[in-house]
Amino acid sequence: TQGLAFVVVSFLVANLQEAVVREQLLSRTDALTGLLNNRAFYESANLSLALCHRNHRAATLAFIDLDNFKQVNDTAGHDQGDKVLKKFADILAHFFRSSDIVARIGGDEFVIFLPETGATEATVLLERIREAMLSSDDFNVFGVTTSIGAVAYQLAPALLADMVKAADTMMYSVKS
Repeated sequence: TQGLAFVVVSFLVANLQEAVVREQLLSRTDALTGLLNNRAFYESANLSLALCHRNHRAATLAFIDLDNFKQVNDTAGHDQGDKVLKKFADILAHFFRSSDIVARIGGDEFVIFLPETGATEATVLLERIREAMLSSDDFNVFGVTTSIGAVAYQLAPALLADMVKAADTMMYSVKS
């Protein structure tokens, strides 16, 4: 009886541990794209920025908005809009290093933190993303493009919020 009870309790504990890990992952991930969500982005990027700041390294933050995305949902439906978002997330995942922090932080808004990356390297990388979108029929059919606002610092600042605000302002300037 004790052996059976031990086996049952062990099984329940193992299942509980798996459920906790699964829930932790879901709480940090955007369900549609598989990218980090807003909360996970800020947690991860704050840690990475702190290291860049302490070690006097460069850092870049890019804020990306999908232009004309609403038109996809309005004309082709939300399922097609979801496919466009997933395709864009795939493009982002393809171009970035494992040390980069990529997240979907809103409907059609994405943010990328590039630790130890200066303006020149970031420009090349962000241009590749733009070109990948332009060459994909998934976006061209609906006229979806990107507005990218990026800020690069040779010496990383102390506050992530300042970087996000500056990149967001730059993105809206580009959009205009």
